[in-house]
Amino acid sequence: MWRFWRNLAVYFCVFSVVGHWIEIVYCTFMRFAFGIYDPSSLVWGDPFYPFMVYGIGATVFTLAFVPLKDKIIEHRRNLVGAGVLFLLAAIFISMFMELAMGFLLNQPNAAGEYPLWDNSQLPLNILGQAWLVNDIGFGCLATL
Repeated sequence: MWRFWRNLAVYFCVFSVVGHWIEIVYCTFMRFAFGIYDPSSLVWGDPFYPFMVYGIGATVFTLAFVPLKDKIIEHRRNLVGAGVLFLLAAIFISMFMELAMGFLLNQPNAAGEYPLWDNSQLPLNILGQAWLVNDIGFGCLATL
């Protein structure tokens, strides 16, 4: 039992930093592909600064997805079907987590400006907080 909780704490710490690195790659892509760029974002600061939202995400994924993966594999006849079902579940849970984090941490100010991210103008946005494109990416990462 000790190993499980120790590993969960390590996942939280490691993925808080690794998530920041993924965010750097993602924001660089968004900058060059779509012209979306915020030079004052924390992303461009210290690359070892932990983004706890990714640590929380890794922890939730570990707690929720390992048992889910085992159940899906147990009930599916082949691994391809299990993989597709798992991917869909990962996308849905990613969307829910992005919405929850947005509603908790990214409320617009009196001028209607979002402090952390603004997905409200993007196509396929979900309530201005989540973006389906992000959630598909997170689902793919979780599936890998």
